[in-house]
Amino acid sequence: HSSKRVHGYRESTTTNILMHIAQLKLKQDKTYEALDLFKEIHDILTKTKGKKDVEAVKVLLNIADLRFQINQTHEGQNIIQKILNDMEGRTRSEAALLHNEVGNVLRHAGRINESIQYYQSSQKLYEQAGETLVPELASVHDNLGNAYLDLSLYNEALLHFERALAVQQDIYAAKSLNLAKYHYNFVRLFKKQKRLGDLRDSLAALLRIYDANYGRNNEYSNSVRHELEILERNLSGRTSQSLLNATRSSRFIR
Repeated sequence: HSSKRVHGYRESTTTNILMHIAQLKLKQDKTYEALDLFKEIHDILTKTKGKKDVEAVKVLLNIADLRFQINQTHEGQNIIQKILNDMEGRTRSEAALLHNEVGNVLRHAGRINESIQYYQSSQKLYEQAGETLVPELASVHDNLGNAYLDLSLYNEALLHFERALAVQQDIYAAKSLNLAKYHYNFVRLFKKQKRLGDLRDSLAALLRIYDANYGRNNEYSNSVRHELEILERNLSGRTSQSLLNATRSSRFIR
């Protein structure tokens, strides 16, 4: 038993290292090298944990994502279909997670309407499993909100951003850094809608989180504080376009 644990530890360490290298390759736009590394990781995981292992399937979805990026659409679609055809025996939670991941791949490929279908399926599966207060469901609502934002369907985006934040607020303290990205969703949305009063409230909420976690004098707080100053001038009847241009160079944790 001890030798199996050692072997398992070595395999886990190897895949972690390869995953780190693969992510570096992606940042360097070395897509084909990253693709080869993901294939190697997938082979290791399927040999040690089996082809239905969730982590192995998530790596396979990384491969599908890269296939779409290099215009190998048919290969990417085949991977997704293979995963969907192999859902038998999975728990609702596992199926929900994988549907969400499929949605992410399709959204990244620009297939927004299709991605929404899988996000909705994921939401339904989590709810059927009774998992209504888990970070994974917040992630689904976050993804749905962003997909609707991509389509300029602002009411639908707002609904899911609100649901994502509500789930996270039931899990984390009010000023937890985990909530920052969810408040930032509202910043992005209200800017597009030019709802400046709501935008001010969202920026203020974001600032409270950054101040609580980093202190008042840090790059994130200072960036938000600068935007709030511009916004206050805007609301006072001065410049109109300056605020909408400001966040193009802003520093936020996403």
